[in-house]
Amino acid sequence: MMRTLGALFVAALAGQGVSFAQGVSKFEITDSPIQLEGPARPGVYLGGVGREAAFFGDETGTFEAWSWPVKLFHEFELAFKIPDYTEPIPGRRIASQVIVRPEMMTVIYSHATFTVRQHFLVPLHEPGLIILLDVSTVGPLEIVASFKADLDLMWPAGIGGQYAFYDSDNRRFILSESRREYNGFIGSPFTTEGSTHPAHATPDAPSVFRVAVDRERAKDEFIPIVIAGGIMPRDSLSEVYSRLLVRARNYYDQRVEHAREIRESFASIRGPDHDLSLALEWAKVNLDESLACNPDLGCGLVAGYGPSGRGRRPGFGWFFGGDASINILGILPYGGFELARHGLDFQRRNRRADGKMPHEVTQSAMRTRENWYSDFPYAYYHADTTPYWVVALHQYWLQTADTAFVRDSWDAVADAYRWGLANDSDGDMIVDNTAAGLGAVEVGALGAGLHQDIYLAGIWVESLRGVADLAAAVGETEMAEEAARHFETAKHNLEREYYIDDAGLYAFGVLEDGATNPAVTVWPATAMSFALLDRERAQNYMDALASHRLLSDWGARMLDWHHELYHPMQYNMGTVWGFVTGFAGWALYNYGRPHAGYDALWANARSTFYDALGRNPELQSGAFRRTLDTTVPHQFFATSMIPTPLFRGMLGLAADAPRDALSFAPQLPADWRALAVRKYPVGTSTLDIVVRHAPPAGSGTACGESSVTELTVWFTRDGEGDPLTVSFAPVLAPGSRILDVLVGGESVAYETSHRPDGIQPEVAFTVDDRADVTVRYRPGISVTPRRPQPEEGHEATQLRIIRYTYDEASGDYALLIEGRGSRTYDVQLISPCGVPTDPRGAELTPTMESIAPGRYVARVTFSGPNDRFVQQEIRFGEPQGGTR
Repeated sequence: MMRTLGALFVAALAGQGVSFAQGVSKFEITDSPIQLEGPARPGVYLGGVGREAAFFGDETGTFEAWSWPVKLFHEFELAFKIPDYTEPIPGRRIASQVIVRPEMMTVIYSHATFTVRQHFLVPLHEPGLIILLDVSTVGPLEIVASFKADLDLMWPAGIGGQYAFYDSDNRRFILSESRREYNGFIGSPFTTEGSTHPAHATPDAPSVFRVAVDRERAKDEFIPIVIAGGIMPRDSLSEVYSRLLVRARNYYDQRVEHAREIRESFASIRGPDHDLSLALEWAKVNLDESLACNPDLGCGLVAGYGPSGRGRRPGFGWFFGGDASINILGILPYGGFELARHGLDFQRRNRRADGKMPHEVTQSAMRTRENWYSDFPYAYYHADTTPYWVVALHQYWLQTADTAFVRDSWDAVADAYRWGLANDSDGDMIVDNTAAGLGAVEVGALGAGLHQDIYLAGIWVESLRGVADLAAAVGETEMAEEAARHFETAKHNLEREYYIDDAGLYAFGVLEDGATNPAVTVWPATAMSFALLDRERAQNYMDALASHRLLSDWGARMLDWHHELYHPMQYNMGTVWGFVTGFAGWALYNYGRPHAGYDALWANARSTFYDALGRNPELQSGAFRRTLDTTVPHQFFATSMIPTPLFRGMLGLAADAPRDALSFAPQLPADWRALAVRKYPVGTSTLDIVVRHAPPAGSGTACGESSVTELTVWFTRDGEGDPLTVSFAPVLAPGSRILDVLVGGESVAYETSHRPDGIQPEVAFTVDDRADVTVRYRPGISVTPRRPQPEEGHEATQLRIIRYTYDEASGDYALLIEGRGSRTYDVQLISPCGVPTDPRGAELTPTMESIAPGRYVARVTFSGPNDRFVQQEIRFGEPQGGTR
């Protein structure tokens, strides 16, 4: 009986003439060096993006397709018909594995009688995509593809009169509308039949087509499904459709080469924490995907992607000005200069007549019935976008020395500056929310009665510094001097207006009645990222930022855990955001809290691997390690906050290309002995930087006069132009003692800053082709960072290192830590000169010397209830017999 059914099934397929269908010869799909893979999970995002088209779906193979700015369809899925079963097998039920590469995504469907690999290929510069099905089957197989037609513009524009029909001559569905201005094609040369629908209507029911599998041809050929569409007549779209089919191998090769260029042409790092290096590589890929090219608006940076379902906005697939500028801060340090220019130029082209930069521009902005820019409330309702644009342009200039681009942008700079001054209603030289628009908070009671928030204020103050520098660069001396004066005034007022003396903290906002909103939030970290607040007075706030009040095991909350308005799912009042986590990390490094800074950086890096593979989510719950159901899964300002705190915070790299200068002030984790930074850009040059941190011989024993740790850095420069002046200022462990600094093997003069959180030698030298510098010192006792990997659904329970300092007078080290009550934690110490003495607040034990000489564990058990965090200070003294 089974043979009879199989024979009938084969005969039915053979009658469709599929043996003459045009296939795609199989080619090797290679592993990517940064490939990620895992089990296929329902509801977990999977997407692929080109400049003109994209698909967004989940790991079980269901997806929707867009060709900017048109949504073609949603709920595309595969099913599989075999003669053994009366009904097709839904692909989502047998999707077993997903493979994520920069150039191609793959979903693997596994059944006892067949395996189908569904390869998603989105060409870089075509309004469409192609699916290549690699089929292996032991018996007859038919693939059933279905989708729900949309053919509609991104919200809020719309199209009327859509319809869909199956074109049997070309074996594809045609989506169109009465004027035939918008069109879409979905089909395969192997299609045997397609469903019919009533004319002049987009059907509510799925459109279905069947694809026959010729087992002999399937050994050597992919079965292609081609998707193309957009704003173009059908004859032009037919050409696109044919190109996609004929040139599939070429498009794949182009995507592989593009991925290689991103990986190898831009800066990268290699260090002991592989996940951090890999997260940076995926960040470069993701940020490249933020560039969307629209037939009406040109190319610019969108904010993020996710499935729209039955709606018409794919995540944040609009051009968001503030997001673009934030992302540029992360794009520049690895060398994405062209991408940065696209983001800056798009905002410049779409600014308002008074100089205000756009907050958001829908991809259908030129096709709305009403004027998007004047009749909708969204285009300019944020105030932070304008100063952010100036800050991003200034950072672009510092990294590139591209004064010509600054000159081309000068009118926009001057307009933005004058706009800001005009929106300072109280004369403190700081832009006001009441006059200019939104800043930190869009929704929620935290913004009640707000006149000005510290987020907007900090970005505005930093923009004044940028205006002064840019004006001087283009010869606008009068404006440069005025902006410099305004910067100093505004910086002074920022400190005066927001610092709360009795609490030793910074307020969230200034209220309309002149009072302050004292809420402890993450937002002061933005100003601190640019070192705008007083370092000494900021230390109480840094304690709060490093603690459970704001920092979870998976990132920073916007609002204090203990605040009455806190809720773990509230958008602006309790959720964890990747972008504010990045600012928190950057600020923590700036203000002497490298352990908590690494916590924040690590949290963002780890988010690359636990939900949508290779992507970073917009926000997560403030209470549990879990993305919210409303989260945009592919959010670029979360992604950019991997390179930003990495390069600008932990590595302390700051280019000043116009002045042929570079600052390098690393705060490396204590357990890192080596690091390589490749192709860090400074103007038209790139630098390779190799770090070796060698402990003294015989670590773990008493350090004599001859026992020395050496921190050596080699610089190799590739590029033309004048030599670079490098300021090298590493932050070393508290309690360390500098012995000598050598450049090119010769002792040189240096300055030393003695800080409670570390000691910082500083030396300047030039790099033409090559240079090396060595700091010789006797090491203090260092503390290794934590690297939590909380499971989904878990609460925050990990140890926090709040503060670590050394008191020169007493010789005491003080470590303020935080953990859950009734729990025991281990703190890892590195003491190359012997056992720390007189431990208080912890039990000190050595590790196995053969495995980790010079390493010790401080074991702490916290008192109190296990549902609360408790702080405790550990103290210990110099190693006995150590010479320091």
